[in-house]
Amino acid sequence: MMSVVGILQSSAIVIVVFVSFLRMLAHYLKAKQAELLYYPNMPADSRRHCSTPREYGIEEYSILDVVTSDGVTLKAYYIPHGTTVKTLIHFHGNAGNIGHRIPQAQLMMKHLNTNIVLAEYRGYGLSDDGVVTEETLMLDAQAVLNHVLSLDYVNPNAVIVHGSSLGGAVGVQLAAQNSPKIAALILENTFTCISDMVDSILESILKNVPITTRRKTVLTSVFTNLIKPVVLMLQWRSVDVVAKLEIPVLFVSGTSDELVPPSHMRRLYGMCKSSEKKLALIEGGMHNDTFTKPNALKEMREYLDLHVRDW
Repeated sequence: MMSVVGILQSSAIVIVVFVSFLRMLAHYLKAKQAELLYYPNMPADSRRHCSTPREYGIEEYSILDVVTSDGVTLKAYYIPHGTTVKTLIHFHGNAGNIGHRIPQAQLMMKHLNTNIVLAEYRGYGLSDDGVVTEETLMLDAQAVLNHVLSLDYVNPNAVIVHGSSLGGAVGVQLAAQNSPKIAALILENTFTCISDMVDSILESILKNVPITTRRKTVLTSVFTNLIKPVVLMLQWRSVDVVAKLEIPVLFVSGTSDELVPPSHMRRLYGMCKSSEKKLALIEGGMHNDTFTKPNALKEMREYLDLHVRDW
């Protein structure tokens, strides 16, 4: 008959093996989930070719080599505009590279009267390779902000952060960690957190499944309460961080966003504690074209003119 000591030793071994298995499973799931969120190779040549501003008729620009705290070199574009002292750092979404955002930069320069920095992430565009996670993307964002603030031709009192989609989640965290260094934050069609996005996707899928409402409710409950807490590793909880923001924040929400439900932007706006926040609803704006709508650019320009000095 096994002694008490023997039982305890056996139990300890089982626990150690089980915990080790859970850790390995967590790392595996995190890597696989990252592949579903980050698309540096979409379009297919996005890691081999990155358009330059010159290809769009912009002759005056510079390529910034930004080195992160862990030694990764990022590529970014700085595009000056006239005599303005405002500089807007744009963090893009989860696919493509900064070359794909040059048309957006042209519109923002023209209508917002700002210099533009198109920030790139590790593993994207012509930046160094690197593992893309929430933690490493925040290292990238911090490095870009630090680099921009160190440039002698940038007014450190007029730096604006603009984030679209995933870039909005990056912007929220960056602003929360660097409030005194950022004059204003513009968030465009971003999400509350990955968990809520998963719920939205599940709801969309179940709409097309031919089963009763009661069964859909049961499936949703099982997934939300039992499966998701165990398997979901990605976070990006902007809904928690946005409450820490005290700087001016403009929420630009396309009412026809087909990827991120507009309710996410409304909730973020509601959670934000800034006394100078504003929600701009852009009629007909979809996930990737809201910034092209005249009303969106007008809202951005008026907000920046009000909150960011141009001298």
